[in-house]
Amino acid sequence: QRNLEWMYFKNTPGSLLLRTLPGHVIYTAAAAVHFTRNGLLGAFLRAKWAALAGLPRLLRKRAEVQRTRRVGGDAIWPHLEARWLATKRREKEFDLRLAGDNR
Repeated sequence: QRNLEWMYFKNTPGSLLLRTLPGHVIYTAAAAVHFTRNGLLGAFLRAKWAALAGLPRLLRKRAEVQRTRRVGGDAIWPHLEARWLATKRREKEFDLRLAGDNR
């Protein structure tokens, strides 16, 4: 969870960050619910706190990564799944059905 945040904020071009941040927040909230249900909320929150604690260092790295990137957000945007949240939800529902069959 810590590295997920670091990779997202370090590598995502600014224009893409603005477009994808709402979905990222929704997905993070869903992850919090998932980890709470599995008794892992403490570990989840510690990882998110560690991500915040590393923010100053991350921002320095981000500046370097963004300065040397070869592709901008406008070139990446068309390749992203527009309905990724619905796709991810279907995947999770499938996983739950499959897990229910194996119990």
